[in-house]
Amino acid sequence: MRSIYQQLGKSNGFGVIKDKVIKKGVEIRKRTYICEYGRKYTCKSAKETSTKKMLCSWHVNVSYPKVNNPDFAIFINKIVDEHNHDLSVEAVKFGEDKKFNDEMVRDIQFMTDHCKMGATAQRRYLEGKYPAHPIYSQDLYATIKKFQPTAKSLSNDTTQMSDWLDEQKERDSRWIIARGWDDDNILTHLLWMTPEQVESWIQFSDCVINDITHKTNRYGMALLLFVGFDQNMQNIIFAQSLTIDESKQSHAWLFRQIVEAIGIHPTVIMTDSDLAIDAAVKEVFAKTYPVHCAFHITQNLHKNLRKPLGDHYEKFLQDFYRCRNSLV
Repeated sequence: MRSIYQQLGKSNGFGVIKDKVIKKGVEIRKRTYICEYGRKYTCKSAKETSTKKMLCSWHVNVSYPKVNNPDFAIFINKIVDEHNHDLSVEAVKFGEDKKFNDEMVRDIQFMTDHCKMGATAQRRYLEGKYPAHPIYSQDLYATIKKFQPTAKSLSNDTTQMSDWLDEQKERDSRWIIARGWDDDNILTHLLWMTPEQVESWIQFSDCVINDITHKTNRYGMALLLFVGFDQNMQNIIFAQSLTIDESKQSHAWLFRQIVEAIGIHPTVIMTDSDLAIDAAVKEVFAKTYPVHCAFHITQNLHKNLRKPLGDHYEKFLQDFYRCRNSLV
């Protein structure tokens, strides 16, 4: 039924959208279709704005009675065929042509949810993949916004996690839980350690690996893990944290929570050679010997030296591996 009215609107130069609905169980019994310029918009801004909500009176009321309807017919109860705006078949066609198709919407959802790509990067990707389709900023922003977590959903998730951690702390006071907040009372840092992790830190924190994953979750926060190994050379996780950024201040805050709670500095800490982490280690873990991860150093070599060294790069890399392995 909706498609019929949409085609009617297109041929006459206006868009049709759903409005009020009455259901009995899962079945729709009454439905109102209105012009896209229907409804009312109250602007809260002093700036001049344009809107499609201008109380256009065009509408159609339809019903699907359950009784006295042996042919299962849909009835048109009322039609108001009046508009308070100009009609334009070209404008409707333009709106349809620029609308993102299903595949494009799936791409935008993936880039928003999993890749954390901003509008500029997404536009470049879409323009490359769909060169014949126009990409308008307003449409792209609106579609991205559909897949971004709302402040309410983030607040609910934060509350649930915070309440769960507090419950664990009430059951066993050995849990370590630390939170950091900004001036707007938004959670910016969260660190927690189970009693078993605290015990592991006390026994096995001679060598600690600091591993961070850059904002791959829907909240845009970095996940930081403190990893080591036990007496059986099995990997163990000492602590985990979420932080709003990867600044020196954030790392120093996390390191400081562990020192204040347990009082034990690592003997050696291995990092990915990030300058912010190095500065935080020097500030908080003053007695700890910092070591950079060989894998991350090698990645930096590929990134920064392959092009400048050109044909000499492979020989340099062999010499580097030989030097690195001689230190083991």
